Amino acid sequence: MDGLNPPPDQGVGDPASWTDLHQAPPLEAYSRVTNPGRFQPLHTLALELIERLEADYEVTRTNVFAPTPGWRFDPARSPVTLTPLRPVEAPIAIAFTTFPSLLVRCGRWFVDGFPSCGCDACADTAAGESERLNRLLGDVVAGRFREELVIPLFGRTRLRWAFGDASRAHRGESYGAFTRKEARMLRDAPPGQVPWQPWSRRTDVAG
Repeated sequence: MDGLNPPPDQGVGDPASWTDLHQAPPLEAYSRVTNPGRFQPLHTLALELIERLEADYEVTRTNVFAPTPGWRFDPARSPVTLTPLRPVEAPIAIAFTTFPSLLVRCGRWFVDGFPSCGCDACADTAAGESERLNRLLGDVVAGRFREELVIPLFGRTRLRWAFGDASRAHRGESYGAFTRKEARMLRDAPPGQVPWQPWSRRTDVAG
């Protein structure tokens, strides 16, 4: 999937990059959000990506976002889920929040926020989050996405995931992502890693 040019950050009062200043952010910056409206371009980008994916790939589009334990949000508009026709290809769901931000769900269990954090200390930007969203969706569409929900006999459940090919894979693991009861309800397949396959292009745009 070709990426879009990330939109420029907008508005005044964007938080400074504390890393560039070579100093730790003040404690109050972790609970302060200056100009959250700077993330509004993410909504526009997501809608453009959705339109492109729907036009290019064999998917169905619905205005739903399946609830995920631990994630709560106020919707700004109807969510969108793109579900490939082949069950071996990972669905993508995007919810638009009033922050404004995005919640992106891929496959069966993986969910991430864009921005991942909007506080002044983290100093996320619309441009940086746009690039991250492009990479994530590009990996899902190309079949470079794996996930696994682990429910051990003892201890906390954990969700493992990996994006990208072997040479540049980005891996992660969330401990206690779900309670044991929630994990059992969510794991709708035999235990093991789910290696999602590349999306199928529409025959009239393949080439």
